[in-house]
Amino acid sequence: ATPELRLLPLLATLALCAGIATAALAVKSLRQERQLTQLQQEAGMLRLPGARQVEFPGGRAVVHPDGGVLLIFPKLAPAASGRSYELWVIPKGQAPVPSGLFQASGSGATTYRRPGPLARTASAIAVSIEPASGSPAPTTKPIFVASL
Repeated sequence: ATPELRLLPLLATLALCAGIATAALAVKSLRQERQLTQLQQEAGMLRLPGARQVEFPGGRAVVHPDGGVLLIFPKLAPAASGRSYELWVIPKGQAPVPSGLFQASGSGATTYRRPGPLARTASAIAVSIEPASGSPAPTTKPIFVASL
């Protein structure tokens, strides 16, 4: 075989390696872009007068009476098929109010923003796993409840 033909497998391998490296960099860039967006959302809400950060096992939330709730989970497992995560705002002495459905991201790092004002009597937030279409009241034990 000619020298050019002997180089073909090597060139094909190098091209494949370059393609894999490019894909890996693109994934890393996308992950960093999501992290930056998350930090920008969090910083934006924290700058609002009256905003508070609430820690809970597995994550944190930024809560503002007029700006809503921003949930941040560094690592959240996907809900089972046909199920969703559901945010609940719990007014003092009242039943939880359904406040939005969300799914975990493919990477596990998940944010969910529920915009708009909270009930002035809100005393806690919670997240539970519910049917994908949501529930009028929690049907499972919350994965966390955080006092406000």
